[in-house]
Amino acid sequence: MLKKYAANQLAVVRGAEDLSNTEMQSIASEMNYPETTFVLSEEKRNGGYDVRIFTPREEVPFAGHPTLGTARVIAREIETELSSASRST
Repeated sequence: MLKKYAANQLAVVRGAEDLSNTEMQSIASEMNYPETTFVLSEEKRNGGYDVRIFTPREEVPFAGHPTLGTARVIAREIETELSSASRST
């Protein structure tokens, strides 16, 4: 039986457009989770969001777990906030 909240952790950093490669790698190393993702902009580009994925040691071009976790944050937080903002204008 799977234990609740015992899966791989993931840090998702929003608003990371002004962070350098070195800063992103430092944050990922400090978090020390299997992966840390950085959402570079909260505006869609080409139908999606620019995201970078780092392990504590290096940047990786793609990984399933952080992609799914970041998609959840985008759907539950960023898309919800954008939807709420467009309804209030």
